[in-house]
Amino acid sequence: MDIRQKFEVFEKIAIDVHKKLFAGIFHDIGLSLCKSHIYLLMYIRRKESCTVTDIANHLGITLSAVTSLVDKLCDIGLVIRHRGEEDRRAVFMKLTDEGAKVLKSIDEKRSKILEKAFSNLSNEEIGSFFNVIEKVTRNILNSDVIEN
Repeated sequence: MDIRQKFEVFEKIAIDVHKKLFAGIFHDIGLSLCKSHIYLLMYIRRKESCTVTDIANHLGITLSAVTSLVDKLCDIGLVIRHRGEEDRRAVFMKLTDEGAKVLKSIDEKRSKILEKAFSNLSNEEIGSFFNVIEKVTRNILNSDVIEN
């Protein structure tokens, strides 16, 4: 198998793992959310409070797309909007207690899935796997992979 074929296999594996992980996370969640909602919730949790522009820049989507995602999360009570204290024109997003609970549930499901995924590997194999994944990730993030 040449390197191009190996890359194609890797890409298929990455997509399949991503789909399976999210299928497990969304199973029995009881909410009609998409992956973007989950990414948005996780970003807000990490930042504690952020603007629509912050979210758009992080997720690489338009302001109107973020507004639509945030509107839904506000409607179902997972996120609230609040005005900035220094600049009342600035609007920030913040998780509600219910939003934090949903993320905690997602974190628990994700942990269980990953525990199962790594259950038959030795500590050495797990360490080697993460070393390789970290190197690949650094290579992707620290280089200009999109050529003009």
